[in-house]
Amino acid sequence: MKFTPIQELHKNHVIGLKQICIVPLQWHIQRITKPSINGMLNLRWYSNAKFENLNCIRNKLFMHVRDELKSREVRAWTGPYEMCYIIHCKGVKSRLMDYGAVVNKMVMEALQNCKMIKNDNLQNYRGAVFIPGTYVESEPYAEVFLIAHCGLAEKKVCRN
Repeated sequence: MKFTPIQELHKNHVIGLKQICIVPLQWHIQRITKPSINGMLNLRWYSNAKFENLNCIRNKLFMHVRDELKSREVRAWTGPYEMCYIIHCKGVKSRLMDYGAVVNKMVMEALQNCKMIKNDNLQNYRGAVFIPGTYVESEPYAEVFLIAHCGLAEKKVCRN
């Protein structure tokens, strides 16, 4: 069995790697009665966003993740897992963790909301890996992967 670079780090405990969605990092929401919302999912925008704008972007992201999960026919996971994000930014000066922190928070909330994962407490959530991707000229985006780990209940299935 050939491992991907991500699995190579955890090959004794990984039982599955699944791309679950692609999340756009730049959002534009046109509204009729109020000004339009432009949002870039990074820490600067997140810390300065008004509550209603933040909720509007969050709801759009939830719907986007839900639709991608349905189209990819991703099943729920109850055991321990790790998240992996490959973040494709606009330029070399982009800060990976400014995007990664906000994308991780929003995607984890969306996955819980869609019942894809039970919760993100320390019992199940093993952490996140952020990998810089290619530089894109147009719309920046993040590829989201769920890395399934062996848990105590799944020990018999795992081949260590």
